[in-house]
Order: sequence, then structure tokens, then C-alpha cells
Amino acid sequence: MDTPAGLVVPNVKNVQTLSVFEIAVELSRLIQLGGAGKLGPADLSGGTFTLSNIGTVRTGHTHTQALFKLGQVPKKEPFRIL
Repeated sequence: MDTPAGLVVPNVKNVQTLSVFEIAVELSRLIQLGGAGKLGPADLSGGTFTLSNIGTVRTGHTHTQALFKLGQVPKKEPFRIL
């Protein structure tokens, strides 16, 4: 989320237990707080990350870069390259 203070990454907690409506309400709350610069530590902590391999895209070359929130980088590789 782009805010006056810079890029921040708030997250919806326990999203798997929420309805679509409840997720929309929480997203709205996070957007309003982020725009006002009032997100708290609880809104910014406890997130997860996902890595995807999109492969090559028609040109044969794909340049991608993984972005991680500070403190949420995995300590071990989840896979091996054979």
C-alpha cells in the first residue's frame, strides 16, 4: 500500500475464517488507516509470503524479483534445485 510515509504491507489476519464481506470490511479499515498514516504494529505484523515461478514469457526472458517484508524472509530454502 502506498502511503504518505512510504510503502507498507498491512495484512488481514485469519482470512481463511472470514466471509467475503468480512474481508472487504477489514480491507476498507486497513486502507483508511494506511491513508491516514495510522496503521499499528498489529496491522503490519504476522504476514506470510508466497513465491511463484511464472516461467518465460514469449521473449524467452523473464526478469522477476521477490519482495519480502523485513523480518519475514525464510531462514531456510523450502526446496532444492537439482
